[in-house]
Amino acid sequence: MALTNSHKAKRDTSDLPRLLTQSESESLQRDARESSAWMRTELKRRREARRQGKAAASLEQQQYSLLDSAPIKQTRQETLVAYVQSKHDH
Repeated sequence: MALTNSHKAKRDTSDLPRLLTQSESESLQRDARESSAWMRTELKRRREARRQGKAAASLEQQQYSLLDSAPIKQTRQETLVAYVQSKHDH
């Protein structure tokens, strides 16, 4: 394949940008409002999910604390002893 020296004319890009039409401007503003509303809703949803996650973690920690407390361990041990005794009695 042979290399060729191609001199295509480049499009003149030095023109000033054109102003938006009324309908283009309104469409852009509507899109910005919709995007902003979506963003606020999404941030609120994420904040609530994070809050619930922290609350769930706190509840789980409280449950583990209750499970590790002495009265529950003692009750579990007493129940286990009673179960083993009932197995030997039968």
